[in-house]
Amino acid sequence: MEQQTIGVTVVDLVDESDDCGGFTRTFQWACDRNLSGYVIQEVWRSEAYGDGVNQEYAHEDHYWEVWEVRDGVVYDPQGGALDQVPHDAWLNPSNSSRIGKTGSWSFVANVFWSDSFDPTSEGFAVGNAPAAGNLLSSKVAPSCHMTGLFAHQRGKTWDARLTEQFARNRILFLASDFGPKDAFEELQEYGFSEEDAREYVRKYHPKVKRK
Repeated sequence: MEQQTIGVTVVDLVDESDDCGGFTRTFQWACDRNLSGYVIQEVWRSEAYGDGVNQEYAHEDHYWEVWEVRDGVVYDPQGGALDQVPHDAWLNPSNSSRIGKTGSWSFVANVFWSDSFDPTSEGFAVGNAPAAGNLLSSKVAPSCHMTGLFAHQRGKTWDARLTEQFARNRILFLASDFGPKDAFEELQEYGFSEEDAREYVRKYHPKVKRK
């Protein structure tokens, strides 16, 4: 696949992450006005997390997506112009099950251009790659001639083992059988500082008298 300059760039709309493995990135393709053809994107997506000793979850995905461009305007699979909305979204939802875990995620993509593309003959359809949502997608590389444009990526290693929410959950879990001193020592074993462990035990342990 040859590589050259074609008037396509990526414009981020939202690009944010948190410390529990959550990530949201939405973006658009900015195309030169006289450009007609197809933007093709190859995506590798991965995520893994655990308690720092044992890996509890690992997932990898690889798929292709395509967008039609007419005179610089990007269209959805139904033929609607995508003017004021994201053209793609990279999502890794945050949830409370990752509290007390540590892990990493990544999205890596190569972007290509093709002057002609037939979704039917190439085997592209909505739903072929679930992670692509309502875009035309495939798990198999297209056979058409493609020009390489650029690569873009996002990734993060996160650690939610030393959050206040995790400390609260552990203290309340231990409270029925262990006193404040035991909870304090366990938090320190997890890596909490003496100051933070003491503050969280005072704040959340039901056997601590509060004024």
